[in-house]
Amino acid sequence: MKKLLVSVLIMLMIMSLTACGNKTDSKEYTSAVDVLKKVAESGKEIEFPYMGGDFENTKEDEPGSFDLSKGEELSNLGLPESEQDHLEDAASMMHMMNANVFTAAVYKIKDDVNQETFIKNIEKELSERQWLCGAPEKMLIIKVSDRYVLTAYGEEKLIDDFKKKATDALQGAKVSVEAPIL
Repeated sequence: MKKLLVSVLIMLMIMSLTACGNKTDSKEYTSAVDVLKKVAESGKEIEFPYMGGDFENTKEDEPGSFDLSKGEELSNLGLPESEQDHLEDAASMMHMMNANVFTAAVYKIKDDVNQETFIKNIEKELSERQWLCGAPEKMLIIKVSDRYVLTAYGEEKLIDDFKKKATDALQGAKVSVEAPIL
């Protein structure tokens, strides 16, 4: 009887561990805006006024979807023109008064796009950009999953706080780039 009970308990434990290991909802998002909303709505409130989305479809105090046909606006987020055709979806949130204080974006890249190259090209764009109205202090690029990339730039403290929120909210997210913008 003890052996049977131990066997049943072991099977239950294995099944529960397998069930936990198979959770994929943390990496399978419905959209780029869903990724940013998970970060924005997690834990401590974002302490500055922000807006999301492209200029035509702006949302106040929440992330918004981004129209992929708006190439110049995508460039303002720090996405190189060479990478704009590699997207399936995008979303943004930025400081309402000055985008250089804080800007974040999530990009869902197409299946056939090399994520590492995509990330390197964004890092290069942000590093070499000629900034107007004061340069941001720091950049952050996070691999959310195989197809989602989160980017942020702005004041160091805001980026550090955002990194903590993102890595806590997005299970399995890994920081690829965290560097000052010179």
